Amino acid sequence: MQSDNTSASMQEHFRVLQFTLAWSGEILLYAYFAMPFIVDEKLSVISLRIPPQADAFGTVWPYYSLIHLAAFLIACGLFVLGSGRCILSNKFLLAYLAVNLIAVGAIPLATPAGQPMYWDYALEFVRLASLTFLATAVLEVRNYDPAILARCLLIVLAIPLSFLLISNPVHFLAQRSGRVNGPGLEITSTGHAGAIALLLGISLPLSQRYRIPMMVLGSTALILSGSRIPFALALLIATIHLWRQARSFSRRLAIVGTVAGLAGIAVALGSTGSVGGGRFGTLTGDSGALETEYTVGRGIALLTTMEMLSEHPLGYVDSDWAIQRELAELGFPSHTHSHYFQSYLRYGPLMALFWGVLIWFAVAGSRAGSPYAGCLWFIVIGSALDYYGFVTKAMVVVFMIAFLNEAYVRGASPGSNYAEVSLRAEKGAVCLP
Repeated sequence: MQSDNTSASMQEHFRVLQFTLAWSGEILLYAYFAMPFIVDEKLSVISLRIPPQADAFGTVWPYYSLIHLAAFLIACGLFVLGSGRCILSNKFLLAYLAVNLIAVGAIPLATPAGQPMYWDYALEFVRLASLTFLATAVLEVRNYDPAILARCLLIVLAIPLSFLLISNPVHFLAQRSGRVNGPGLEITSTGHAGAIALLLGISLPLSQRYRIPMMVLGSTALILSGSRIPFALALLIATIHLWRQARSFSRRLAIVGTVAGLAGIAVALGSTGSVGGGRFGTLTGDSGALETEYTVGRGIALLTTMEMLSEHPLGYVDSDWAIQRELAELGFPSHTHSHYFQSYLRYGPLMALFWGVLIWFAVAGSRAGSPYAGCLWFIVIGSALDYYGFVTKAMVVVFMIAFLNEAYVRGASPGSNYAEVSLRAEKGAVCLP
């Protein structure tokens, strides 16, 4: 009897400790998504010197802060307490770990003689891995609760929109050329985060208190970012999802008409210079500017990338800084504007491993009716024309979606029977988180 009591007491202490760590990790995630870059940078424990080509144009954030260290330590604690299997079940994360460990180890071998050896690549890897370890561990302990992902997105998108509302909106937008980004995000990743929030608001089996704010904040952030590629792609995927959910042809026509009407209003708002930098105007009347940007701006990026690939057919196998240095020498001091090309230059053929895993799970999610499948296809397709792989917060969201989708496909997610849960929620028979 005494042995049984001791065992029960130990199990209780174990559960309390696990709950405390999971709760602390969840709060840390929310604090991280709310934290502006400047605060995170002030907490850095490791920092790298930014080279001239990156300092002149813009760069990844070359630091590892106390936030990332705390995330890693809490994640380690959760793994020791039994959450380690979330790493083994997250195939996308395993592929990312394998590719980066090989590539980081190859930096001394791949760096040409006489060229500086950059380590921003390795620092970015351990920063993202620390936060992703924490996010996956917390999600597993919380039984794959999608509300955690929803809160992270709502926090990072609500902050700039709150400042917009409580300040002088005209002055606020004028200071930013009409374009707004979330804390720790840049313009491109803000547009993609907004689109992801919109798509998840449409598809996730969550209560209205999450879904409506996600759709409103997501679409607003998407428009104010002036990001046209995620805007067009999100509209397409949202229309396909709603079309497939509709059970009659008349409802499908109503959905198409409603989406077209809302898209027209969004384009009209984004056509003024004070909203989204007026960039949506190129989708209607000012098509010349759009043609110029995509034939000259993106065209030059593509041609320069092709020139680099011809010189490095197996990839550059080095960091964004090294790639940026060579792009600068070729007259284009930026990045390739394609996550696929940038990944290939960074990792070589190894990049096919983690992109292949992500595409495979997007297909599996679609077949299983996963509410995350649309977002995965958005990420897969959008990555062909945009690059935000150096933005840690945006990539944490990508890994969380991939992990939740994987759990759904395995049947581990509480919303795996999506149609049944949604129907029961509409009838009030179940209270979703």
